[in-house]
Amino acid sequence: MPPQARRGLDGGRSGGGHASQQLTDRPDGTLRVTMTLNNLEEVEGWVLSFGEHGTVVKPQDLRERAGKIGRELAKKYGT
Repeated sequence: MPPQARRGLDGGRSGGGHASQQLTDRPDGTLRVTMTLNNLEEVEGWVLSFGEHGTVVKPQDLRERAGKIGRELAKKYGT
């Protein structure tokens, strides 16, 4: 995740965010967010809120769901 999308995440370093949330600064200036969840619904809307600034690496199911929603939105809004 690029630096401009970090707003609200650095608070996770001091106990905000999901209980299992871990933040890792990467050499390229991006931030890796990892967490353990009971189901994808817990994080789906949150992930989508980052728009083009976020990238789901895994799990594959969440990547596919985010892609499907993106395609549906593009179709709905004609872009």
